[in-house]
Amino acid sequence: MYPSQHYQSQNLSLLLHIIEQSPLATLLFNQAGEQWPHISHIPFIFDQGMLIGHISRLHPLANQLTQGDVELKLIFNGPDGYISPLYSPDAQTVPTWNYAKVVVTGQASIVSDKTEQGALMAQISHHFEQQLHYQFSAEPWSIDTLPAKHLDAMINAISIFKVAICRTEGNIKLSQNKPPLAIEAMTKHLKAHQQPDLAALMNRAQS
Repeated sequence: MYPSQHYQSQNLSLLLHIIEQSPLATLLFNQAGEQWPHISHIPFIFDQGMLIGHISRLHPLANQLTQGDVELKLIFNGPDGYISPLYSPDAQTVPTWNYAKVVVTGQASIVSDKTEQGALMAQISHHFEQQLHYQFSAEPWSIDTLPAKHLDAMINAISIFKVAICRTEGNIKLSQNKPPLAIEAMTKHLKAHQQPDLAALMNRAQS
């Protein structure tokens, strides 16, 4: 089994935290007649047990969604970084790389109702605007400031879809097999080396 059992996680709270902090997913789905899966990168928000995203109507997935639901995989890439043996007081420590990945398998379905499309775009933009406001005290932009014809043009240029989650896998290698003193030393070095997100996630994974 790979990754090793102690690097697999079903901690839903932790996995959703990674998705929220790293919303840009690598999207994969099979296209008819193509040898390899399509791969692109789409941001998502999580709401009421589902993932919500939008794509250009020129995106290959948009056309496929008009024909019915599409099975896809989404890979959310959390913080990652090199862990030097010098970070740990344990003499047996070797160089390694810590990372956090969440793989979601789901069924995507298109949102066709115009009213719901507008509401979801408002929800998506509000979500990320609030993150900017929280991080940088930026004044939030609101979709309500768009003239009606501009909003209609934007909605007509995109496809909004929801993903019903069938399976969630956490591939979390965050030194969970190390004692608390080693974790404390590693995270101290990571913070000093400008990697606070990885340090914070390592601490969170221990709880």
